[in-house]
Amino acid sequence: MELALGDIDTQPMQEDVYAGYALRADETQRAAAASYGGAKLAAAFPLEDRDANRELARLVAMLPLEDASLVERIAAQLTAESHPTDDLHYLICLSRLPAARTELATERVAAGLARLQPKMQSAALYESRNWPTRVIEALTQLYALDPALPQAVIRQSEFAQPVQAILAAPMNPDDRRAAARRLLAATRESDEPRWTDRMVALVGELPAEEALPALRLAWADFSLRDAIVRVLAASPHRDDRSRFVQSLASPQADTIQRAAEALATLGTPAREPVSPDELLAAFLALKQACLAPEATTLRDSLVALLSAWTGETLELAEKPASGELLAMYQPWFAWFEQAHPLSAAELSRSTAATAQEWQARAAAIDWTVGDPLRGKKVFEQRSCLKCHAGNSSLGPDLAGVSGRWSREDLLAAIVDPNKDVAPLYQTTQVVTGSGRSYTGLVVYESPDGTLLQTGPDTTLRIAGDEIVALRKSRVSLMPEGLLRDATDQELADLFAHLQTLRGNR
Repeated sequence: MELALGDIDTQPMQEDVYAGYALRADETQRAAAASYGGAKLAAAFPLEDRDANRELARLVAMLPLEDASLVERIAAQLTAESHPTDDLHYLICLSRLPAARTELATERVAAGLARLQPKMQSAALYESRNWPTRVIEALTQLYALDPALPQAVIRQSEFAQPVQAILAAPMNPDDRRAAARRLLAATRESDEPRWTDRMVALVGELPAEEALPALRLAWADFSLRDAIVRVLAASPHRDDRSRFVQSLASPQADTIQRAAEALATLGTPAREPVSPDELLAAFLALKQACLAPEATTLRDSLVALLSAWTGETLELAEKPASGELLAMYQPWFAWFEQAHPLSAAELSRSTAATAQEWQARAAAIDWTVGDPLRGKKVFEQRSCLKCHAGNSSLGPDLAGVSGRWSREDLLAAIVDPNKDVAPLYQTTQVVTGSGRSYTGLVVYESPDGTLLQTGPDTTLRIAGDEIVALRKSRVSLMPEGLLRDATDQELADLFAHLQTLRGNR
């Protein structure tokens, strides 16, 4: 029947999740096929053969048939023992079937959704970069067809992991807040509540008295900081001032801009002046921004921050050719050198000098006292796990790394992640017409838009007509300063853990 109706349509469509779940036939042909054989097809489900069963579900979804009993029987395939790839297939099929849902079908689908990611983790199946977008497309349809489904998902006992925040993405605001409270409560009871960027955004929708304490606690996870700043900068609070200053060193220009705008909104501290170190952070960001000619909005935000902090309004020359941007902003750098010569000297320091200081420190550490179990916690707390596990595409797998690299080389790579970025992990900078700039790995590129992975849990789709510039970047997605406040004991523990990462993972 699929062949007779023109075969399966695999071309890109409005919801790409349905490429492979739609027929090439036109509406008249589909309606005729459903009328002619639909009842027999529905009655035949389920079959005994697993492959044939999946294909029959695909066919009835392609037509699509309107049969409440069929919906219930397909939902019955979502069991505690079913394979997660089968579950996802049946969930996509269900999202195309327009029949009304019974209470039993709603409960079965909710359980299937809540079990999906725990099953994937148990089976060591990992999400592709496109997975979140495709799943949200199917979820949007499932929730539209069954308004009772979101609350049923939230009630599931398996709905308890931050990674499941994606299930709340297409929910209405009230249900999203209920989902946030449920997941937040679950993470407080967990020993390893590893958040995702979606979890940060979801918690950020709660009232400030609920959201801010949780987000500030999550700040310890370096990989979440860009996502947290997006929430905190929307309504800046003085208690988050140091977090915004730290974010001026983010590899993401968009994060730097948000942090700068938040700091300018907060103004100068009430009881003490802006410190030289804080000014240094802003000037380092401005110096970096001068390397991206199109990042005009970012430079404007940083200059506005410096003016708010210093009370200075410096005249800048007309904007010259892009290669002379540093010269254009020289009046600001000259002011900093005169007002704070010691801190200003840091602007011209080479990364090699910083690396030498770290090597001198490393020589004094007793590496024999490192504990691998404590080091595993350091590895997770510093967010190394998210980008350097075997399932991640953002950084190389570190299994066996101690046999390939010396401790000194590993330390140098962590201290200066931008020094030598392997071609496989070289990032691309995308500048938009609104002045926003994003850095990440290109997942997909077409005239219609670019899919950019900017972090372990974040993929952005930027429309083609919004893109002003797209070029290779020298900035690694690995942030600097991961070990800045680490103790000697933590360093020894971390390297002891890295020595245990051997073989395949």
